[in-house]
Amino acid sequence: MKQRARLLAVVLAGVVPWTVYFYDGGAGGFAAYALLSFTPSFHVTDLLTYLDNAVVPGGWFSAWLTGVLLYALALLSLAFAFLDLEDYRVTDGLLALAGLNELYFAVGFYANRDYLTLPLGALCLLAVAVWDYRRERGRAFRPQ
Repeated sequence: MKQRARLLAVVLAGVVPWTVYFYDGGAGGFAAYALLSFTPSFHVTDLLTYLDNAVVPGGWFSAWLTGVLLYALALLSLAFAFLDLEDYRVTDGLLALAGLNELYFAVGFYANRDYLTLPLGALCLLAVAVWDYRRERGRAFRPQ
């Protein structure tokens, strides 16, 4: 049951739009799986289609894709928990690094595009990493 709660928390942190931005007349977002457009109508461009058709600039913009890669590695690390081969510190570290990457991306997006940005995913990823680390670390120090 405890592993399912961890899995649910990590998956939900990936479902949330990681960076939501607002501009004059619209809003959009970047998620782990797609680019989202909320106006004029809701539209989703999945990540693979975007990468197939776009030239990805370096610098702060690549932090979003680095965060997606770190998140995917955290999911892979969490999958090892069901085989009792996982080190929770690796999973939580990858989640924290993904969150910090997304925070860097949101700040860079705000600074370079002058859009109001909300780093929802960064906050969710960091919160899950801290929650899980504290929970697992506390369990390791309890007497048997």
